[in-house]
Amino acid sequence: MVEIDSDFYVKDSRIATASPAIYCLISLQIRCVYVGQTNSKLGVLGRFAQHLSASESNTFKQRVFSIYKYEDIELQNVIGTYFCLPKEHRFLSNATDYRDAVEALTQDHIIPIAASLGMTVISRVQKNPQCNLDDIKVLSEIAAKKFSNFIERQLQ
Repeated sequence: MVEIDSDFYVKDSRIATASPAIYCLISLQIRCVYVGQTNSKLGVLGRFAQHLSASESNTFKQRVFSIYKYEDIELQNVIGTYFCLPKEHRFLSNATDYRDAVEALTQDHIIPIAASLGMTVISRVQKNPQCNLDDIKVLSEIAAKKFSNFIERQLQ
């Protein structure tokens, strides 16, 4: 089997630095969307790597396998984007409730948009009381707008 080189593009180094963020992964192969949150020391890039790896924290692959019943599939054409959250204690904390709230509301915004484009949102997150905060709602709307634009561009 011939190995085919893959392209890789990093817009700036913030993707590899510790920073709270909401991110979106899409598989063009399977036509699915995954929304997540991170405050990883390795940044969003490190979290993306975990999702595609054989590690226990590869929840993107686990969800693909669970939903689509793929025993072993080499994921191809997985691309992503992210939205940095403010560097405030509530987002930088080990407690995930504020990041989870932005993730949950962002996912809720993305579900109908993805469906209208023939894609399925495979991530899952529970809403929590922080979802009722006005600034959390605003952050999720901004992230969802960025993610929906990203998804639409990839499908053109």
